[in-house]
Amino acid sequence: MTRKYSRFCDPTIDVAFKRIFGSKIYKDATIGFINSLLPDKQVQDVEFLNVEIPGFTAEDRKSCVDILCTGDDGSNFVIEMQVADTKDLPRRARYYQSMCDSHDLHKGCLYNNLKDQYIIFICPEDIFGKELAIYSFRNVAKEDGGLELGDRTYKNFFIYSNYDKLDDKHPLKKYLEYFATNRPKETDAETKRIHSQVVWYQADKETQERYMTWEQ
Repeated sequence: MTRKYSRFCDPTIDVAFKRIFGSKIYKDATIGFINSLLPDKQVQDVEFLNVEIPGFTAEDRKSCVDILCTGDDGSNFVIEMQVADTKDLPRRARYYQSMCDSHDLHKGCLYNNLKDQYIIFICPEDIFGKELAIYSFRNVAKEDGGLELGDRTYKNFFIYSNYDKLDDKHPLKKYLEYFATNRPKETDAETKRIHSQVVWYQADKETQERYMTWEQ
């Protein structure tokens, strides 16, 4: 195995992340992960969608996300493992939201048909600089922070290098710590199971080829 390919055993690598959390085979891992990201939401099932978000026309820019799925209540989840700080993530979140909404709302449909939209970025660096592990944004009135717009769109950024800012009882802490250290907790069966799959994929020939293509 090449030294370059050995990096694949890192769960934050694009191919590894999508193989585990974007696969029907491990759908239960995806559900558990989403519920840890959004503990007030809680989904029971998800349906994976095409991760390519098309433009309005054939000439428009297309985007490909890591995970795009719909919960059992119809809520949409766009999940991106974003290792590099491209300095444009808030605006990219806006773009993802608008493109998903435009394709969910078919001609003749009512705006009330739009479901909850969650745009989720998982990042190593604290792009907002407030030393938090979780940044959750929703649209509220500037004059009254308690007055929500009610457009049902939510943008969430999770900083795994700040995992130690979370209480030990927070369901997300074990995932963020795993992403930051590449070591599952010995006492946690879920991250140990995920890590075992990452290690298995490291030896899988098909996955090796996909990874090497992605690296180029």
